[in-house]
Amino acid sequence: MAQPPLSMQIKSLEAELGVQLFERRSRPLRLTPAGNSLLKDARKILDDVKEAELRAQKVGRGILGHLKVGYIAPLAHDLFASILREFRSRFPMVEIGLSEMNSAVQIDALLREQLDIGLLRPIFSKDELHFENLFVDRMVLAVPSRHAFCTKKFGWSELRDVPLILLHPHTAAGLYNDFLSKCQRSVAMLGEHQMTTDIHTALWLVSAGFGVSPTMSFLQRVARFNLSFVNLPPDAPSIQTVIARRATNTSPAVLNFFETARDLLKSRKLVSGT
Repeated sequence: MAQPPLSMQIKSLEAELGVQLFERRSRPLRLTPAGNSLLKDARKILDDVKEAELRAQKVGRGILGHLKVGYIAPLAHDLFASILREFRSRFPMVEIGLSEMNSAVQIDALLREQLDIGLLRPIFSKDELHFENLFVDRMVLAVPSRHAFCTKKFGWSELRDVPLILLHPHTAAGLYNDFLSKCQRSVAMLGEHQMTTDIHTALWLVSAGFGVSPTMSFLQRVARFNLSFVNLPPDAPSIQTVIARRATNTSPAVLNFFETARDLLKSRKLVSGT
């Protein structure tokens, strides 16, 4: 830039600020204290702009940000922990906020944009939500360790008069419909059994001898005194677990979480399709 235009711009800036930026009597030219202060702030602004550009690029690639993730209580074990560890390993600058919620509450929170991702049972579908199957698990029976079912095969009819410990319908809507149908019991008779809102409380009640509880087979990883798991008859119900997001939420961080979960479960041969 030629000197006259540069000098004119400096004078214009000094007039706008109302301060002198250069000591013009000195040779070479030196900045005044006001000029030095403006130079430091200008350099900081340029650094901030560069940092903002880098931050935007990282968010755009899904390697920086914040995710709100909901999950059902039965997933609070090593499988879900492995997904979280793998995601944090791949994307350490993405913060994750976790909330334990039942499936119905998660769906509502997703629709209200209070959650980014949900791990839940597909109790009903919504066009506004995108679901991907994570895995399908078979139902087993949690029993006290010395229960008669531990030493013999049993049929559905033998469960009709056995005290059951079940999750409340508000917590697990529809979870036991197939199971109860096979036992020839109706949903209307659920009040006769011990009810709880937490799967781990249900397992504790089983270990305490209050009854037996149909549950997911992967909870056999839970070690608890006086608690055993036995297979139900061969036509035992299956339980599907899905990962969900709003159909319009194509945030790179969200998609990266989906991909991480998909990759990890595929490596464990748990994914049966989408």
